[in-house]
Amino acid sequence: MREEIMWRQRAKQKWLKDGDANTPFFHRSTIIHRQYNTIHSLKNSFGSFVHSWFDIGTLFHSYFKDLFTSSNPSYPLDLENIIPYIVSDEDNRGLLSIPTPCEIKKTVFSMAANKTPGPDGMSPLFYKTYWDIVGIDVVKAVTHFFETGHLLKAMNHTFITLIPKSNKANKVEQFRPISLCNVSYKIISKIIAQRIKPLLDSLISPNQLAFVPGRNISDNSIITHEIMHSINSHSGKIGLMAIKIDMAKAYDRVEWPLLLDILLKFGFHQTFVNWIKTSISTTSFSTLVNGSPFGFFHPTRGIRQGDPLSPYLFLLYFDLFSRLIHRAETSSAFNGIKISRGSPSISHVMYADDLLIFGKTDEHNVDGIAEVIEGYERWSGQLVSKKKMVVHFSKKVSRQVRNLVCMQLGFRECNHKIKHLGLPFCKPATRSSDFNELIDRVDKKLAGWKAKCLAHAGRNVLVKSVAQSIPIYFMSLYYIPRSVCDSLDKKMRNFWWGDRDENRHIYLRSWDFICSPKEFGGLGLRRTRDMNSAMVSKLAWKMCEDKFLPWIQILKSKYLRGSNFMDQNETPRTSSKIWKSIMACKDSIRKGLISTISLHGCTRTWEDPWIPTIPGFIPTSDHLTDEMKAQSYLVRYFLNSDTCEWRLDRLHVVFQPDIVTEILKIRIATRVEPRRILWAPSKNGNFSVSSSYYLDHYDRFLANSRGEENFWKRFLKSKIHDRLKFFLWRVLVKALPTGNRLHSIIPQITPVCFFCHTESESEEHIFLHCPRTRSAWWNSKWDIHLEFIQFVACLMNRFWKNRNCLLHGEEMESVESLLTHVHVDAADHFQTQLSKIKTPVIVVTSPSIPTHRGKGLRVNVDAAFKEGSCCVSMMVVSEEKGLLFAASRVSSAMDAKEAELLAIFSACLWLEKAPFMSIVFESDCLGAVEEINSKGAVSSWRNESLIMDIRSFFGFKPGWCFNFISRDLNVVAHNLCQWGFCRKWDGPIPLDLLNEDILCNEVHIPLDPVPFFLNLYI
Repeated sequence: MREEIMWRQRAKQKWLKDGDANTPFFHRSTIIHRQYNTIHSLKNSFGSFVHSWFDIGTLFHSYFKDLFTSSNPSYPLDLENIIPYIVSDEDNRGLLSIPTPCEIKKTVFSMAANKTPGPDGMSPLFYKTYWDIVGIDVVKAVTHFFETGHLLKAMNHTFITLIPKSNKANKVEQFRPISLCNVSYKIISKIIAQRIKPLLDSLISPNQLAFVPGRNISDNSIITHEIMHSINSHSGKIGLMAIKIDMAKAYDRVEWPLLLDILLKFGFHQTFVNWIKTSISTTSFSTLVNGSPFGFFHPTRGIRQGDPLSPYLFLLYFDLFSRLIHRAETSSAFNGIKISRGSPSISHVMYADDLLIFGKTDEHNVDGIAEVIEGYERWSGQLVSKKKMVVHFSKKVSRQVRNLVCMQLGFRECNHKIKHLGLPFCKPATRSSDFNELIDRVDKKLAGWKAKCLAHAGRNVLVKSVAQSIPIYFMSLYYIPRSVCDSLDKKMRNFWWGDRDENRHIYLRSWDFICSPKEFGGLGLRRTRDMNSAMVSKLAWKMCEDKFLPWIQILKSKYLRGSNFMDQNETPRTSSKIWKSIMACKDSIRKGLISTISLHGCTRTWEDPWIPTIPGFIPTSDHLTDEMKAQSYLVRYFLNSDTCEWRLDRLHVVFQPDIVTEILKIRIATRVEPRRILWAPSKNGNFSVSSSYYLDHYDRFLANSRGEENFWKRFLKSKIHDRLKFFLWRVLVKALPTGNRLHSIIPQITPVCFFCHTESESEEHIFLHCPRTRSAWWNSKWDIHLEFIQFVACLMNRFWKNRNCLLHGEEMESVESLLTHVHVDAADHFQTQLSKIKTPVIVVTSPSIPTHRGKGLRVNVDAAFKEGSCCVSMMVVSEEKGLLFAASRVSSAMDAKEAELLAIFSACLWLEKAPFMSIVFESDCLGAVEEINSKGAVSSWRNESLIMDIRSFFGFKPGWCFNFISRDLNVVAHNLCQWGFCRKWDGPIPLDLLNEDILCNEVHIPLDPVPFFLNLYI
């Protein structure tokens, strides 16, 4: 009995932590998943079905053993004529370094905790949870591999789990093999993969857009869309064609000798290649048949889907195909196509093992393509899947030519059902009917969840994290028809409210309100059309950035032809769907785009947005003459070419005083060239989909919240369980089907309270004024303040459940029983929330003197900030001679952090020509010091130019360093700030003006000043 109670409590605690983790929804999901993956029968090569576990396992075993057996292809030994030597000695030194314990631990903790384990049964969660116990042994095992190159074969044993490709899979070829590797091996594999990853951009041909940092699937889709648009629009005498190629079992047919030779030809060190050889050649397999391992064999070729290293190895292997195509194009064996005048020739694009080849339909090109495909198959052991290969032709290619091309290549002609990377291949999706498959996918996902098995909180999570993510890929490329967006929203809205079959639900709050951010009273869901617009805006932003990306260069050559994207106003009727969508987003981009200013920049005064603190960012010029407008056409007209500071004389002539004030807040980078444009709504200046979405719909969100943002922010931070918090949200926004609410929608419904039968049933009545409710409130024990909100939520939730019981003819609970249950629930929820709050690790930092202090010169800086104005100060101290120099400067700043950074930069400028090798700068602003010492991106775009200018000193002042000190060690610099602020002192401060109240007996003034600092006073 005690054991039963213990397990029941543990189950309840888990339910409380995970929401509705014990609801029928999760039981049903588990059953469906198990039924879907169970293999009941399989068709053998003779066409008959086998049913026993042993017979099914035998079929899979023999199939995979044959698949992973090398075909021993032959390839030329002079691959260096095709593959360039790229990996340098410095790269190899980094690749061959023994991983540190810190690197190994970081690798382990970067793994998803609940990934399916390998044959040893231990998931990453086990290693993370018990790292203090197993960490030392894991580090020893991993370092042993990198030191010796030896790997235990048992560690590299792998289960093949079978994923059906369709609902009616009944042949071995219709199952996708996924390898379940041991985590102990995956740690090694992931370390190697992370070391290869930074080199991929230089190793892999630019035509390959998968797995390489900075390249993604949408790049491939845009390029393909534009090329197919050009092919479909082509009307020349010689036709164009696009060939879609799929490799059959591409990972499984990778031949090890060729792979290792390719790595050596790229320049990878022999030791590193040996590590990879050991990783792939010590593999052994067993097949999981209905959850049980069957058979055992050693492969002689292939790499594993599920191994972190495999995607990168495959890219290097498949890149040989791309290089063979380039060689054929260079030797004029075949030619790619040009989609516009001035555009480069495009012969192919690749995404992993998906390949598209583009060319003309003449016999010479067809022969060249056929020769390349046949050569790659012969060398690599890979096979082209003839069943999936299709050719698409431009519209004026004759039937005779089409038949000849298809016959020569052995492919079939494309039809409208063929897809490439999930999108229609032959023609773009433009009509609503083209998105029926997308709507069906969302519909099936929602129908499979069964809304009746889920509470509202669970439905909200599923709609937000799963259903709304399904159309993301399509929405990131072009505008989806409005009718499709409305249909998707309708299906998600119906599921959220609990509609099923023929039973309609009453919608008590508008979908617009629900699709508002949580801080505005909504639930953080997003309307499909709004999200579509925000995601396409990202493409428009990238066009503004004008980065050297292949798809941007293609769009520029095809549509802009030398003009600026933001200046392009017309969209040709014959433009592609993607380009029309991008052009439609320009207004959204204008709301947040800021042009940066530099002495040599070309920011236009009256056309470009450059003043971030005025509406629209662009100043008006109505009051100016045409001559004055022309004279001040560029912003750099207002800059002093020597000091890079604003010329007040010119500013006051051209702009109103309030605009001049805002312009003076803009700091100009003096030592580095800033980014060309910034995205103002985000703190770091980088465009984000969420900030664009928020900016476009802020007015709607504000109208929905009715100025109650502060309340909702406090409500979101309340420490109560998510299910109870969701119930309180329904109470607060009047989204409960109370009598009054239902009566206002359906007058036939009586609004009388089910408890007292005397008054109308509103939220206020049922939870506050009803006699039964008041009795429960008066008899409750809610004197503990911390538990009060939790108790209120549980009590109101119990009231509502009792009310619904009466509505459906069940007995009413007594007040005593109700309170007993409420107190138990509230206590359980309260303890659960406490367990969620992790005990913070308190790091006690001592305000002791930094390690560099006392060596060379010490420069202390500080800043005082008030209402846009600041005073920065610095003092130079020598441990031997005392205070050598002091100065302050009055300036403007946007915030306190900018003032602190300005103090550091001013000190750097004052000491730029100092004849001292070692100088330590000390500041009590931790954020400023961390950003200066970091090599990463700047957190705030407003401070970017200042931080980059300070970082520039590292290049020619290697003896300089920047340290953080506590405020009590920076008292004198702080006093200098206050002194300078009061006196508006701008420049060096004579030391004889500083009394003991400022110096605080911390430093003394030397009798013999240092000549360099003496000259600063002159």
